[in-house]
Amino acid sequence: MTVFHVRVTAADDYLTRRQPHRTAHLERLQDLRARGILIGGGPAAQPLRPS
Repeated sequence: MTVFHVRVTAADDYLTRRQPHRTAHLERLQDLRARGILIGGGPAAQPLRPS
């Protein structure tokens, strides 16, 4: 099984910029979960500090 962990740093205006794409993004994630391709997701419980 291949596992990827993706970490991103969001832009300051992230909440505004994501809005037009959010519905399609969530629908795609639901499809991936239904097919067993995605096993997790969402924001980290605590933001990671740069190393």
